[in-house]
Amino acid sequence: MGRIQRIHKGPEVTFLKTSEVEYWLNQRRESSNPSITQIPLTQVSKWSWNKTSDYFSHESGMFFKICGTETTISGNTIYQPIILQPEIGILGILAKKFDGVLHFLMQAKIEPGNVNAIQLSPTVQATKSNYTQIHKGSKTKYIEFFQDRSKGIILSDQLQSEQNSFFYMKKNRNIILETTQEVEIHPDFCWLTMAQLKKLMRIKNLVNMDSRTVLASFRENSEVKENPIFSMTDLLSWFTEAKARLEIQVKLVGLSSLKNWNMDSGDISKSDHTYFSVTGVSFEAKSREIANWMQPLIKPNAQGLNVFFVKAFNGIPHFLVQAKVEPGCMDGMELGPSVQFLPESPWNFITPENSQWSNIATSASSPRILFDTIQSEEGGRFYHYQNRNMIVQIQDELGAIPADYTWMTLNQMQTALCFSNLFNLEARSLIACYEAVTK
Repeated sequence: MGRIQRIHKGPEVTFLKTSEVEYWLNQRRESSNPSITQIPLTQVSKWSWNKTSDYFSHESGMFFKICGTETTISGNTIYQPIILQPEIGILGILAKKFDGVLHFLMQAKIEPGNVNAIQLSPTVQATKSNYTQIHKGSKTKYIEFFQDRSKGIILSDQLQSEQNSFFYMKKNRNIILETTQEVEIHPDFCWLTMAQLKKLMRIKNLVNMDSRTVLASFRENSEVKENPIFSMTDLLSWFTEAKARLEIQVKLVGLSSLKNWNMDSGDISKSDHTYFSVTGVSFEAKSREIANWMQPLIKPNAQGLNVFFVKAFNGIPHFLVQAKVEPGCMDGMELGPSVQFLPESPWNFITPENSQWSNIATSASSPRILFDTIQSEEGGRFYHYQNRNMIVQIQDELGAIPADYTWMTLNQMQTALCFSNLFNLEARSLIACYEAVTK
């Protein structure tokens, strides 16, 4: 396509055809002219290894810090850096009906860690440090809708975790708000329907992680009749029991206390250079609240794999869910997908079936693969981190299901998503993707 075929513009409307979105994103990227360069941590301006706290932090004390964790579980002790950011950010999507159809205001957002620089993000994707303008930059666009409940009707609103393997007890407010007010549209924003977003989720690295986690909680039809094999009471009891028998100790430590980790060639990495490293980036983009800055980012050394296995019981699709242990979870674990696998992660010993089940997923025949797309993690904290996200129909390939796994229907998962901190981010992202397949 050489140009956008149709853009409707008015005092409050900018619409795109689904086929035009990629070209529009490319236009916005060219307009912003981003420059992203990976640099050593020693060259990251205004950030340093604080000798007093033993953390890597910003001179203001705000934004976030890189500290260490020492985790003891099942007789094993695991050391790793982790992001400490206790403030609660806002991931908000503004919704509005046009001709009776609900549309969502999506942003073409450039992030320093995105593999393609720009992706579709929520209307507001901002940490508290950003939307309170600690950076002394411009105001976060449309933030007023999510700070004043009188401006609309809440469709969804929870506190949800970020990647619990890399964030320590980090939460964001995931919110969808429907407004009837006029909305003046900035050139970096457009209205898209849920049907359009579902189609766009099938395209590699287009709908960003924050959009997926917010959209996962949206329910178009709450009146669902089904016959699940376990009741919600059974499922909550199973999860409570899993948390009760978990014996895990996690404590924050200084970076110099991390065994087998060191600062080498300007990054923080394991001695054998596996799992992930902490690197630096220098970033410029005209469309951001401030035009340039430097910061550290987490850089996993491999592509991950997240899979939901789906199997029919009583004629209803059920999803295999695991009680996933991660160092950043508030209660030690949240509900995760059937497979959540990052090669060379020291946490793989807890779920050894992940390796075998990964092979089952990736070798499945095409008709049984309901969804299969590579998608990025959030580019504001991760450098070129991608996961292959899959949803795969199975029969009896897995054999006996371990005690820390159970089956849930889509309706049960969406019911659980009405509450905070039950499903982890990887599971929420896949739930949004399943909607992209079935609707």
